[in-house]
Amino acid sequence: MILSDEITTANIADHLKQRLNGTFRWPLLQELLSRLESAGNNTKEIVAINKWFKEELERLVGSEKEDEDSRKVSVAQSLLDLVAMKSNFTTNSEEEIFIHTAQYVKDEVFQIKKGCEIENKSTFSFDLAVTVPYYKCHNASAALVDEAINDKILRFANLFKEFCNSKGLQCEFKPLRTDSETDVTVYGRIGAEGESGIDILNVTLQGSTTNDFGVRAQIENLHQIEELCLFPGQMVGFSPSNKSSQAAVTGRCFEDNFGVRYVTSNIRCGIPVDEPVTTLAAQNKFKNENIHISVIRGALLTENLEQTNFQYVFHKLKRDKPHVVFFMGPFVSVNQMAVEGYGISRLGDLTFLYSKFLKDLSNVAQFGPMSNTKFVIVPHCYDVLLSYPLPQPPLNCASSPLYKKEFPENIIFLSNPGTISINGILFGVTSCDVISGIEKNMVCKPKEDSVRLICQQLLQQRSLFPSYPASKLPAEYAVDHSMLRQLEFSNETIPDIVLFSSSAKSEPFVEFTNHRAFISCHNVMVPKNQTVQSVTEIYVTPQTDVGGLIVPMDIDKRVSLAVSILQE
Repeated sequence: MILSDEITTANIADHLKQRLNGTFRWPLLQELLSRLESAGNNTKEIVAINKWFKEELERLVGSEKEDEDSRKVSVAQSLLDLVAMKSNFTTNSEEEIFIHTAQYVKDEVFQIKKGCEIENKSTFSFDLAVTVPYYKCHNASAALVDEAINDKILRFANLFKEFCNSKGLQCEFKPLRTDSETDVTVYGRIGAEGESGIDILNVTLQGSTTNDFGVRAQIENLHQIEELCLFPGQMVGFSPSNKSSQAAVTGRCFEDNFGVRYVTSNIRCGIPVDEPVTTLAAQNKFKNENIHISVIRGALLTENLEQTNFQYVFHKLKRDKPHVVFFMGPFVSVNQMAVEGYGISRLGDLTFLYSKFLKDLSNVAQFGPMSNTKFVIVPHCYDVLLSYPLPQPPLNCASSPLYKKEFPENIIFLSNPGTISINGILFGVTSCDVISGIEKNMVCKPKEDSVRLICQQLLQQRSLFPSYPASKLPAEYAVDHSMLRQLEFSNETIPDIVLFSSSAKSEPFVEFTNHRAFISCHNVMVPKNQTVQSVTEIYVTPQTDVGGLIVPMDIDKRVSLAVSILQE
């Protein structure tokens, strides 16, 4: 019998028979062959047999008994890799393209390694920092949206005052309708007049109903400002000191037959963020090696409504053994159903697609060498199984058909958005496109910096979805306005690295701003047929020599981004 080099659950028994070749008799091996033959192609039973046999081999190899048969020890050592089902899937069938290489790697301070080459997997920490629990949705109404807008203006005005006070800056807001010959300071929400999109000649500032009676002022004189990033829904305030980068809006306000107008001399938006720091304890968890993260688009159906085969992706994961693997939704999109509805019916219960994928993933997750890898399932608000608005509970929440189903402990169901801490680094995670919707309707100067400036505003607006509540419905994504606070970061949960998807660029990309990293893991417009043809790889090195208990995190020097192209 001629066997392929690829070792799978289906042919492992034949591989063992060929290697043993009847020349060596050992009761343990005979017991293994007997169990494998009884199991047939039952993956669940083979995984259990693999675990049992691996433990027996490791016990034998680690034995200190002097009378232990040396030949058995030698055979046990040689079979460990075989039982681990390591694939001979060579680098010839995969191409890894680096999009960005960390400065620490360029300087040869650290070397990039795959998870399988690293010794720190038993010490790295993984914690859910923020996840949205199950809740009952509320229907949106014009009154509820207006109330949410007013509450957000007031809340962010107070946050900005608190920030100014913490920095020793004076901050006194005036009502929007304040005729003045000198500059006054105001706070409000960016918008535009009429049905047309926002542009440099059509930018308004909306005040709160509490302090400004809901007045909207036309913002003028924006052409003289060198750097701008304005979009509907954005919160803007100001610092009276022009020497401070915290300045947001300052100018003269007057009213005429055309309404309230505000001639601005300086404008900045949002609440600045401090540079992130790390601790000595967090750095010690790296053991002077990087962490390896893989991100995969989890589309379960191709454009032709055929089930996606993740075989090569799973082989790669079992070989590379990353620290963390993210599967991003939508797994089955409602948009796909709307377009191809006539064909969806032949697939039967769509819950089956989710259950089958999670069963296959569970077999990978509970496979011995993968027990230290965390698998994170991130839903999308277009997922047919969980048609929730933002913020979206985990895919196995109380209203999901997956509720109460058991999965391995290292499969984690995250909300959308959610926050995870890995070795003290906060990862903000969403499967949605947080860039393109803003980029299509904004005033930006210089235009070539639009993506970086948007990322900066996501931090300073304290949300991955700063345009919400949207005054015009329907918006790009449905949002539960009673849960808006769940879409905002507290000062303690501002992410250091943000993972998302975007069609802003054709390939995955990383943008650095405010000492943080924003990583688009895939382009949502790429055909679903190509889902399993690539895996996005993220490598984060440790900090360099830590000189104290708390030091700058230096994320912009530590993150590398690559794409692995898989070939059949």
